[in-house]
Amino acid sequence: MGKFTQAMRAARTLRRHGVSAHITGNSYWIAHHCIRIGFPVSAACAIATLETNFQNEYGHDPGGPNMHGAPVTRGSYRRMLFLAGRGPRQGVGQYQLTSPGLQARADQLGGCWRNRCNVRTAIEFLHQLRQEYGDREGFRHYNGSGPAAEHYADEAIALEARWHELLVHG
Repeated sequence: MGKFTQAMRAARTLRRHGVSAHITGNSYWIAHHCIRIGFPVSAACAIATLETNFQNEYGHDPGGPNMHGAPVTRGSYRRMLFLAGRGPRQGVGQYQLTSPGLQARADQLGGCWRNRCNVRTAIEFLHQLRQEYGDREGFRHYNGSGPAAEHYADEAIALEARWHELLVHG
């Protein structure tokens, strides 16, 4: 089976479980980028569930511009960058890309505000972290450090198992 066919099958399964298929094409982009690099779709779904429940919105990071929960658009993203200057930034998009480096990578791909770019950047970064640190520690590093990141990693592992079950057995 070709990668496109795999991506479409995974996208259909994601849609059956509530992952948006409208203009943003969340389900397709998640499946496409996971399959392209050999990353588990279930792991990508676990993080998107934890971060924003698959919504393209701003985070609630302290110290950054106050755009908490607002939809991410090209204009609002540029405003956030302007307001942040060289200070702390808000998490952007369904994977809550917060670091300037990850936001810049998504911008290079076409714009951090665009789901396809946000998803690709996050999945490639998660793939790298899990290869370097292992599954649980990769999730922890994605979130940060300290007790909250430990809890996040535990939740991510549990959600990955649940998503795997949904994707395999529908």
